[in-house]
Amino acid sequence: MNTRINLLTILFGFITIFSVNSQTITVENDETKIIDNTFPKVFNTLILKDNSTLKINNILNKIEFTVDSLLIGENVKIVTNGLSGSTAQNMTPITPSRRTNRNPTTGRHGKNGKNGENGKDGKNIRISANVIQLVSLGVNTSGGNGGNGGNAQNGGKGANAECSASNGGAGGNGGNGGNGGNGGKAGKVLITYNTFRIIPNPNTFSIANNPLSWVAKGGEAGNAGKPGNGGKGGNSGCCAKLFGNCVQSVSGGNGGNSGNWGQKGVHGRDQVTTGWFVFNGNVN
Repeated sequence: MNTRINLLTILFGFITIFSVNSQTITVENDETKIIDNTFPKVFNTLILKDNSTLKINNILNKIEFTVDSLLIGENVKIVTNGLSGSTAQNMTPITPSRRTNRNPTTGRHGKNGKNGENGKDGKNIRISANVIQLVSLGVNTSGGNGGNGGNAQNGGKGANAECSASNGGAGGNGGNGGNGGNGGKAGKVLITYNTFRIIPNPNTFSIANNPLSWVAKGGEAGNAGKPGNGGKGGNSGCCAKLFGNCVQSVSGGNGGNSGNWGQKGVHGRDQVTTGWFVFNGNVN
C-alpha cells in the first residue's frame, strides 16, 4: 500500500511545496489518530495513509479545520459517532421479610427501574481544503444508541395471617420498569474544496466503487424495562379445628398489583447524506 501513498505524494508535491506554512500532519498506514483541542485549526498538509482513521476526542463537540492540501489513501475513515448510553442496572430483589412502615403486614412495594442513559449525538465535521486528492474515504457521524431501561423490583409478600392478630397481609405492588434512553442524533458533515481529484488504485488502475461514503444514522432507542410482579398475599390460617375440619379461620391477603412497563426511548434523528462534499464556489 506504500506504493499508492508515494504516488499520491508525488502528485501532491507540486501543490504543497510553494505553501508558506510548511506544517504537515501524517497519519500512517493502519494508524488511528485522536483529534483533541491541540489539533491545529489551520495548517498546510494532512496526509491520511491507507486504512488510517481520524477520531474525535469525546471532550470536543466537532472537528473543524482548514488545510491547503488533503491527501487521502485507500479505506480512510473519519469517525465522530456518538457514544451509546449505558443500560440501567436491574433492581435487586426485596428482602422477603420486610414490610411497609405504615402497615407491618403488607408486603413492601417494589422500587421502579432506573432509566437508561440517552445516547450521545454524533459530532459535526467541517473541513475546508484548497486541494483534495483521494482513493477512498468513509465518514461516520452516527448517533449513539440509547441505553435500555432497568427492570423493576417485584412486590414483597404479605405477612401470613395470625389468629390472635389479623388476616394475611396484602402483597406489595410491583415497581414500574425504567424508561429506555433516547438515541443520539447524527452529526453533520461539510467538506469543501477548490480542486478535487480521485486517484485510481495504482495496482489495478481502477477507481474505487464507492470512493466517498457517509453514514449518519440516528442512534437506536433503548428498550423499556420490565415491570415488577405484584407480591403474593399472606397465607390464610386455621385457628380452630373440629374432627379434623377447620371451623375458625383467618383470611389470606390479596396479591399486590404488577407495575407498568417503562417507555421505549425515541430513535435519534438521521442526517440527509447529500451535499456534503462540495466545490467551494457552490457554498454561500
